[in-house]
Amino acid sequence: MGNSGSINVKQPKLLIHVHCNFDEIMRRIYSRGRQDEIDVGLDYWQSLYNAYESVKFPNEFNFDLSNPEFINTPEMIEKFLADVREHLS
Repeated sequence: MGNSGSINVKQPKLLIHVHCNFDEIMRRIYSRGRQDEIDVGLDYWQSLYNAYESVKFPNEFNFDLSNPEFINTPEMIEKFLADVREHLS
């Protein structure tokens, strides 16, 4: 078959990869208390985590969201935004 139905997609200027260490991810899953997330088990979450961590993209900006205080700390948010602006310029 030909490519007559294909779409030409432009590469993004920046892809933000939000990272969080595995222990913090699991802490958040358990603290949310969603039973369906808990029931899938540790092995599932570990394999999903490993899969995402092994993928690298062009124009990728890695951002560590392991600190649970990020959302409540304006200085941390502003630094993140400044870093994004810098990567886009």
